[in-house]
Amino acid sequence: MPSARSTDTPRAPNRSNGGGSIVSFSAGVAVGLVVAAAVAAYLTITPPPFQDRGLRKPEPAVAKKAAPEEATSAQQPAAAPPVPAAAAPPPPQLADPQGPPLAEPPGTTYFLQVAAYRSVDEADQMRARLAILGFEAAVSQIKRDNTVFHRVRLGPFSDFEVLNRTKVSLAENGLESTLVRVLPAQ
Repeated sequence: MPSARSTDTPRAPNRSNGGGSIVSFSAGVAVGLVVAAAVAAYLTITPPPFQDRGLRKPEPAVAKKAAPEEATSAQQPAAAPPVPAAAAPPPPQLADPQGPPLAEPPGTTYFLQVAAYRSVDEADQMRARLAILGFEAAVSQIKRDNTVFHRVRLGPFSDFEVLNRTKVSLAENGLESTLVRVLPAQ
């Protein structure tokens, strides 16, 4: 006769994973779609970081391509008036190429100031950016109305042709600059 002892082996608890995996999968897809929609909305709302804001001169190849289109449109009857091209931005204001006015005292120096920051770290970042572009800039410190500013300047310049070329080159790289005249100490 068989013994009364139980020979059952312990069994793993009965789990029903079928329904839980579908719910988990659906939740993951939903979260993924929400994240993708948020990223797409962010990218369409913010402007591109390297957008050309019209500071560069048009390339000659673009002008050559536009000329044949004008010739073909002149041969065909015009159904609509031609759309005028976008106005080019005004050129940067240049210093007087004849030199400084005669009324200025000797020893007057000129700088191009690119920026002024309250943080020395931001000024150093701009100086490094200018160095990458091939300009040698200096950071100077000044206190105005109990606030310390760190100025990023190029110069001193004694030749206005060099100053003007530098100003144009800065503008071509998307950087505005201001001419600063420093009178000699009296």
